[in-house]
Amino acid sequence: MYLAAIDSYLPALWLLADSSAPGRVVACLNGLGLAYQALARETLGDELRAAIGQAQTRPRSAAAITTVVYRAQRGRGGDLAQRARACHARALEVQKSIGHVAGQAGQLSNLALVEAMLGNVDTAIGYQEWALLVHRATRKRADAEIDRTNLIDLARRFGDDERAETFAARA
Repeated sequence: MYLAAIDSYLPALWLLADSSAPGRVVACLNGLGLAYQALARETLGDELRAAIGQAQTRPRSAAAITTVVYRAQRGRGGDLAQRARACHARALEVQKSIGHVAGQAGQLSNLALVEAMLGNVDTAIGYQEWALLVHRATRKRADAEIDRTNLIDLARRFGDDERAETFAARA
């Protein structure tokens, strides 16, 4: 499914390369980035499960677990996540060039999820907090609620329940 989406977005993006319709370029980049992101999440999960299965035959240590995660991020899943990052970063640049602040916040929210997938938690939280502030300032309530939910999830996934409660209290 995601490969079909990627196969559709890539030629569309190529056709839009010289377009004077930045909204269409952003929509295409965003769709492509989301497809890469979903495929990266699946692939990283598969790679981690396979690596953990192999590691179970050897003695466990913190170094061995770190090596498993590092190898997964350097494999196909990590490459797909980097592609997602590139798509959302380019869409962010287009949004900046046309002065669409709420659109910039949306792309930063997408980038936050990719950064979290790559293990860059502080960067992810920073992007998501900025997106939340902008979405609230521009009265994009539904987007702001998604940002707040993402912040809570990020904090909890990385073991910071106190920070998660702080984000939850910001309602």
